[in-house]
Amino acid sequence: MRQLRYFSHSPFCRKVRLVIGEKKIRVEPVLQRPWEHDVSLRSLPLLTEENGTTVTDARAIAEYLDESHAAPPLMPADPAARATARRWINHFDEGVWRDVTARPSEPPNTACLTSPSG
Repeated sequence: MRQLRYFSHSPFCRKVRLVIGEKKIRVEPVLQRPWEHDVSLRSLPLLTEENGTTVTDARAIAEYLDESHAAPPLMPADPAARATARRWINHFDEGVWRDVTARPSEPPNTACLTSPSG
């Protein structure tokens, strides 16, 4: 069975779990606790297929699952609409990453609450 290694507090792992839920894909979830295993948070999420194919990086996994499981499609069919969706995804991912990795003394990033330029 396909396995997803993930860390429950990672927004990127949550993104992949949302894609899996929307697509109704069966996976064996494997919770990784970096403090208990020799696992870097940078290596998660990690999807391993039954045939041994491994996909890392939340965006790559999300696109891989959307392309390999046609229904329901998560991206629009129209290329222009797809480009807009990708721009929003990138905008959100970068905003969340900055907020998650910000030092407590730094003000929160509100860029993900505004429209991406372009």
